[in-house]
Amino acid sequence: MSAEPVASNKDNLFSKRYELKFTVSSNLASEIQDWALENMGPDPFLAGHNLDSYQVTSLYLDTPQFEIFHRQPESGNRKYRVRRYGDCSKLWLEVKRKKGDLVRKKRTWIDENSIPHLTDEADLIDATESDNSSHWFRTRINRFELQPCTWIEYRRFARVHDTKGLGARLTIDRDIRCLTARDWSVPNGLGAAASSITQHCQLELKFCNTLPSLFKGLMNTFSLARSVLSKYRTSVNVCYLIVPKSAAS
Repeated sequence: MSAEPVASNKDNLFSKRYELKFTVSSNLASEIQDWALENMGPDPFLAGHNLDSYQVTSLYLDTPQFEIFHRQPESGNRKYRVRRYGDCSKLWLEVKRKKGDLVRKKRTWIDENSIPHLTDEADLIDATESDNSSHWFRTRINRFELQPCTWIEYRRFARVHDTKGLGARLTIDRDIRCLTARDWSVPNGLGAAASSITQHCQLELKFCNTLPSLFKGLMNTFSLARSVLSKYRTSVNVCYLIVPKSAAS
């Protein structure tokens, strides 16, 4: 199954929305999932698959000094990743910036066979923004000396509050696992070698502008308390990666 965000071409996609995150037990996640199935509609990304969830695998990047992990000012509180949905051959290049609950994201997709070109300096010199939609991402790789750090995968349940997927969106991530990245690939599954990041699940409520009354009711019904789990930062610790002391804050 290859559920993925719908895109008709390789134009860069921009999004801005608010995200509230909660770490919940597996049992509570199941209760919330039942609530979402009753009160929310299918995710359009899963249209035609007759499913409510899909696999997500991401390659997270960082500098040699782990400036993103340490939230150094130079990183601008951004995260860089290459993401695969299900077994699709499209890979999404993403930069995500967060300020409070407001999340801004820029992304574009490439074919998985184009991965070697991400670090090809000759391609970077020859390309321009107008003729290569991934140029902006490769420029950042070069500027910040980004390199593979960890692979992270999980199973994502998703529902939306409107059929176009432009309003409220609820996701629940389960079986969150990680592995030290050895190269620039994004595997279709990490296998038995991956380690669990947490035994809990991550609930995310995503919306534009104002918190929907639907989500207010959900939070009251289940007495949800805000808690944040950084998948990337936790994966660095779980994988026992050596973080240079010079970058420690």
